[in-house]
Amino acid sequence: MKKRKQSLGAKIKTILLDPHHPEHAGAMAAFLELGKSLRPYLQEMKVAVAQYEAAEQDAIKLVDLLDRGASPADFAKLRLNGIGALYFRSKMQSKAARRERTDALQKLILRFVKENPSITKAQLLNALEREKGQGIIVDIVDEEISFQINENEPLDKAPIAGLKDRLYRAKKHLSSR
Repeated sequence: MKKRKQSLGAKIKTILLDPHHPEHAGAMAAFLELGKSLRPYLQEMKVAVAQYEAAEQDAIKLVDLLDRGASPADFAKLRLNGIGALYFRSKMQSKAARRERTDALQKLILRFVKENPSITKAQLLNALEREKGQGIIVDIVDEEISFQINENEPLDKAPIAGLKDRLYRAKKHLSSR
């Protein structure tokens, strides 16, 4: 009978397991050195596996919410851990970046600044007083301006002290055009 050729892995296993083998000491030293050099990669692999498992759990949570017909508010409350969290947060950030930042009061201030680019804070406050009850401005009381876009929207409030900053931003906006 012909003797079967032993694979390289089997040879290495034989050498490592047999302390009397002439190549045992050298093989053990090489094996230990290999283990030391692979340790950082093993840690990276553990992290990658953990991230994959977290992403898998995130996907399960998202599918479950979709199946139940979840609203965007439900998605906002969702605690994601892995890559799904990064993806979800980046989508939310890009959505937030696209939204309009000027509220109804700022648009009104922009209109006044277009009419009179040298308007002061006191003149602006008088102009806002005249606008009271005619649309956007609901009331100006106790150092606070109450305003809303329409009756269906909730009432927004802004401090009168913030008018100076709003006026500055409006003038800066118009001068940049």
